[in-house]
Amino acid sequence: MRKILLSEGTDLTELLGVRKYDPQAEFERKEAERLAAIDKNRMHKFLKRYAWYRKLVFKPARTQFPSFIHKTDEDRIQLFPDYFEKWGHLKFTITEKVDGQSATYFCVPNPKKGLFRKKWLFGVCSRNFQLLKPDKSSYWTIAKELDLENKMKTWCDKNRIGLIIQGEAVGVGIQGNKYNKEGMELFVFNVTEYTHGKSRNYNQMEQTLFCWEQGLKAVWVLNNNALLKPIIPEMVGLAMGISNEANIPREGIVVRNYDNHVSFKVVNPDFLLKYGE
Repeated sequence: MRKILLSEGTDLTELLGVRKYDPQAEFERKEAERLAAIDKNRMHKFLKRYAWYRKLVFKPARTQFPSFIHKTDEDRIQLFPDYFEKWGHLKFTITEKVDGQSATYFCVPNPKKGLFRKKWLFGVCSRNFQLLKPDKSSYWTIAKELDLENKMKTWCDKNRIGLIIQGEAVGVGIQGNKYNKEGMELFVFNVTEYTHGKSRNYNQMEQTLFCWEQGLKAVWVLNNNALLKPIIPEMVGLAMGISNEANIPREGIVVRNYDNHVSFKVVNPDFLLKYGE
């Protein structure tokens, strides 16, 4: 058998042919294709303008992800070969990346005014869709268990501004429950104020304080004042280690500079090897 010598930190995903098994992502990909096909139907387009059709015939359980919210996928560091030349002078926050499902919750001002209309609109989203009806999914289960609708509306009333919370859902029924949770938990990694089409992201200190005040869990902060390593294998070395949530390799790290809106992820090869993802 021919031996292949690799340097430490080499990305093994292509070499080993490993792929992350994410049934939720696969379902949402197919659902997006299905909804796109429906939207192209001329009769559907014509009838959708009538309220009776939308209420009685076309009752979607989900719709497209809200356009005013930024999706949470982070690109891998390998997509930025010149990262050090561009950002080597900046300070970054490094947090642990946990293996779960991306979840988004929002509470924004209702654009429709009226005596009997809701002041705030609360919404629950998966990675790619807004989930219009409460169900038994992890997204709605977490919203109910954490009482997010009431918490967010109370906060919005007090501060007179909209709010978006994004995090990683982990636990029973999610990605094999690698962290051996008894229920479901949400690790918040983005908190955003939103009003009149404008948004402001909280930095890590603001997020941590917000989560503490609201009884939520923030992602684990590994370094709040980090400099980038000059080569990718050294950055991969930073991603390696044991998770703060269980005695398993952590999935990786997320590296952010809030002032310059720079962020990317670094995956732990030990995690990929252990779980074949």
